[in-house]
Amino acid sequence: LGAWIMVELYYFLSVILAVILFSVTMGEVSSIGEVLLGMAFQSFNHLTIIILASIVSLFFKSTINIFFLSPLILMIKTSNGYIGHLAFAEWFQGMGLFRMIGVLLHVSFPHLGFFDGVSDSFISDYPIGFNIPVELIHYGITLTLWAFILHFLFNKKDL
Repeated sequence: LGAWIMVELYYFLSVILAVILFSVTMGEVSSIGEVLLGMAFQSFNHLTIIILASIVSLFFKSTINIFFLSPLILMIKTSNGYIGHLAFAEWFQGMGLFRMIGVLLHVSFPHLGFFDGVSDSFISDYPIGFNIPVELIHYGITLTLWAFILHFLFNKKDL
C-alpha cells in the first residue's frame, strides 16, 4: 500500500506539472477535472502492477523481475484488448495455443486494458467499449485473489 501511495503522489505531481506546462504554452487552461478522473482510474492499474511485481519479486531478483513482469503486463493488456471485446461464445472459436494463452491471461488477471480505456475516455472523447459492471466485478475478484496469493506467499517466505 505504501508503494502504491508513493507512485500515485509522484504520478499526481507529474501530471499536474504537465497540465500547467501545457496550459501556459497553449495560452488556455486545460480541464483538470477530466485529467484527475483519468488519473484516479489509472491508479487501479498501478495497484495491480505493484501487487503482481511484489509476487514476482518473491521469486526473482529485481533485474529478472523487470524482464519477466514487462512482457507479462504487455500480454495481459493485449489479451484484454483482443478478447475483451468478444462475446463469451467467441472466446473459444478457432482455439489455438495463442488464443488459449490469451483467454487464460484474460480470465486470471485483472483487466488492465479496461482501466486504460476508462482513463482515456475521461481525458479524450474516446468511447468506453466495455461492460462496466462486469469489468469492475472481475477486477475486484481477481485483484483480491492475487492479493491473497501475495499475502500467503509473503507469510510462507523466509525473509
